[in-house]
Amino acid sequence: MAGGLMKISIAHKAYDGQTILKDIELDLHPGEIQVICGPSGAGKSTLLRIVAGLDEDFDGHVTPKAEKVGFVFQEPRLLPWRTVRDNVALVCPNEDSQVDGLLEEVGLGAVKDRMASKLSLGMARRVSLARALAVKPDVLILDEPFVSLDPDRAEALRRLVFETVQKYQLKALFVTHIPSEAIQLGSRIQVLKGPVLEVPLTREERFNTTFVLQFLQENETVFAFS
Repeated sequence: MAGGLMKISIAHKAYDGQTILKDIELDLHPGEIQVICGPSGAGKSTLLRIVAGLDEDFDGHVTPKAEKVGFVFQEPRLLPWRTVRDNVALVCPNEDSQVDGLLEEVGLGAVKDRMASKLSLGMARRVSLARALAVKPDVLILDEPFVSLDPDRAEALRRLVFETVQKYQLKALFVTHIPSEAIQLGSRIQVLKGPVLEVPLTREERFNTTFVLQFLQENETVFAFS
């Protein structure tokens, strides 16, 4: 997994003559989460497609290109008629020990034989994370994976993602429209149609509401889109 620095430079991206992205410069570092946030229609999904190599019709470059991308979406996109274990094993067949190890790490070892249709949304998203890690990704892309979860489950999953990225030294790109999530997880926050913010908080401070609110207040004009 992981590897070295990835540089993303998008001078211009347009659809039907309309500019979607312009003058974007991002560095994805191993062990850190780069956050992308902004209002609807700002180009977040387009940026993800470019980084994943699904859209190469733009002026700029992604260096090096990702060979393997792990995706975690809002919808877990599991096969409901298969077990938890089988859903993860689909992307890495014949690697039983790896699958079992990943399920243990995301807290699902005890339910690996449960049908995916019987999972809560929070558990299903943990399966989705395990499946994304199973491909041994160059880049982990997280597209608003905490939406619709209750606060405690969302917090637990954010902690899991933060710790997993550090443990495996993954390069991660996280999209959200919620400033507090961006502050909790991001080493840097790219506000589309806005600046890049460095987030100089420790792990403990990121999961302390006082520090998150203070950073949000100090940058409230940047997050005015929310």
